[in-house]
Amino acid sequence: MIKADASKYVAKYNGAGKYQVASTWQDQYVVNLNDQSCSCRFWEITWFPCRHAVCAIWDKIEMVKMPHMLMNGSILAITMYFNKIDPLNGRTMWPKSDCPFTLLPPKHKTHVGRPKKKRRRGVDEPNSQAGRLSRKYLEVTCSKCHNKRHNSRTCKGQEAVVKLEGAENYF
Repeated sequence: MIKADASKYVAKYNGAGKYQVASTWQDQYVVNLNDQSCSCRFWEITWFPCRHAVCAIWDKIEMVKMPHMLMNGSILAITMYFNKIDPLNGRTMWPKSDCPFTLLPPKHKTHVGRPKKKRRRGVDEPNSQAGRLSRKYLEVTCSKCHNKRHNSRTCKGQEAVVKLEGAENYF
């Protein structure tokens, strides 16, 4: 029964004989093989290893049986990160908060107008308009009289002069 239950757990070695044993049901337990203890306390009470401890023992046996781990540097990686972060218990074993009220997320405010699709660029990112000139200081040229500062729609009187000159050359 314990072996069948232990097969549903996954053990992660943390160094110094500690394992973090997790299941698919989001519960986690800390197993210390050196002290022969588990955070579920079944091993300490009954003197028999619990399902979490059996899973950790299986993982330890698998590491001993794999000599190729010495060759590819996995043991080096394990010793490098040896005992850096202690394993954590699952949410079911966290202490209850004594806060008198529950914290709620902030209220969502809908903004006025159409939402922007364009991504905001960071300060360190280059400007996309870097090589382009704006039309702010461009001088407009009329296509009829070829004078500057106005276009063909706002051309006044110069149009008749151009037509007469063209008519003289035609006859």
